[in-house]
Amino acid sequence: KKVDLIISGLPFKSLPLDIFYYVTKEFLPDFFHKDSLFIQFSYFKNFEKMLLDNFSKIIIKSCFLNFPRAYIFRCENFIKK
Repeated sequence: KKVDLIISGLPFKSLPLDIFYYVTKEFLPDFFHKDSLFIQFSYFKNFEKMLLDNFSKIIIKSCFLNFPRAYIFRCENFIKK
C-alpha cells in the first residue's frame, strides 16, 4: 500500500551516500504516490540539494529555539523515476 505521510529524523548527512540513495531511490518509491508528503528533520540546510532529486517542491522551516538550529523539510510532489 502507498502512504500519505512519512516523518523522518534519519541522519542522512552522516550516513554513507549509498544508504541515502538506497532509501530515496529504492525504499521510498515503493511507499509513495504523487501526493505523499515526506517531512525530514535535519541540522543541515544544504540537505535540500539531496532532496530535490526526489521531490519537485520543498519548503524549509527553521527551528530557531533549537540549538544548534534545526530545519524541517516538507517535501511534496514525489518524482518517481
